[in-house]
Amino acid sequence: MINGAEAIRSLYGAYRLARLDPRGLEFLDQSPEGALRSFWAAVIVLPVFLPLILLRPDGVATTGIARLLLVEGVSYVISWTAFPVLMVHVAALLGRQTRYAAFVSAYNWSGAASALVMSPVALASTLAPSEPLALLQLAVMALLLGYEWFVTRTVLGVGGGIAAGLVFADLILSLYIRGVTDGLLQTGAVAG
Repeated sequence: MINGAEAIRSLYGAYRLARLDPRGLEFLDQSPEGALRSFWAAVIVLPVFLPLILLRPDGVATTGIARLLLVEGVSYVISWTAFPVLMVHVAALLGRQTRYAAFVSAYNWSGAASALVMSPVALASTLAPSEPLALLQLAVMALLLGYEWFVTRTVLGVGGGIAAGLVFADLILSLYIRGVTDGLLQTGAVAG
């Protein structure tokens, strides 16, 4: 369990990292226990994520609430855990095992900060789709990928190219998970 003070301190650290201040790491618990507690970030941002799911154009009306919540819930958990699990092996390959816990903590808290920034834009795009909102969403996504690159490079102490490759791998993994999730919702592969 995480307490409120640690969550606020961690989100503040993520905010400092978003300002390209490497000292933001000082506000994150970089121990293995802190890395485990950082997964509470997913719980903290869940209320922001839920409206996006419930307001999907192909959501409740076509899929059914139970099925939609089941598939999206499993996808949400996988989305928060897949890349950190992959990074166990990648960190070892890069010789950065000692930085793994710090990376997970920074990745999760910066992911929470990113979700808090992206969700209002995504919600606006869902409720009132338009070209300017779609462009805004792409611009915000590009900034958030740059943020993830900075966090990855800073925490792992790797070069810019390796950090970019890791961010790209995370993006591809996220797109794959989203594709599988959408496929399950569209094909009826999960009973509703």
